[in-house]
Order: sequence, then C-alpha cells, then structure tokens
Amino acid sequence: MARWLMECHGLSTEQLSNAGCNAAIWAAAAGRLDMCMWLRDAGADFELVNYWGHGVVGKAAWKGKLDLLAWLVVSGMLCATMSAADVTATFTRMLFYRTC
Repeated sequence: MARWLMECHGLSTEQLSNAGCNAAIWAAAAGRLDMCMWLRDAGADFELVNYWGHGVVGKAAWKGKLDLLAWLVVSGMLCATMSAADVTATFTRMLFYRTC
C-alpha cells in the first residue's frame, strides 16, 4: 500500500499529518518493524519529532516494541544528538508500559 501511494499518487515519506508525524513515526507507533525497514530504504527521516516532541524512539518505547528499538540502535537510526536524559526517559517509559 505504501509503495503504491508513493509511486502512483506522488505521496512522500516526509508528508506530515496534522500532528507533524511522518510515515516513520506512524510505522513506529504501530510497532511495524517491517515497515520501518522499508521506509528507511525509501529514505524516510527517522530523526523527525512531531509537534509534541514525539519521534520514532518514543513511539516504539510506548508500545514496548523491543525488536523495533533494538533495530533502531543496531542500524544507527537513533539520532546521534539524543541526550542521555532523552534516552533514559524513553527507556523508562518503555519499562513502565511493559509492566502495566
């Protein structure tokens, strides 16, 4: 579906929703590792944060998607400028939601 929308209808991986989310953020929010991998290959921006400061890392953590978080780390998709406080807060949220 995503490929069809891009190729046949001219949509971009960087088109934003009214909340400022791009396709990578939506895929991470859905916990779709396969879609995130496809979007990376399509050139999506994984460092973008929406209007509320949420990005792919926070969305994956909130959903408790350890496989997606591990891929973000291993593939180097995490923002190099992410502060230690951001990393700590993200993983704290992830652990909280995994125990609830």
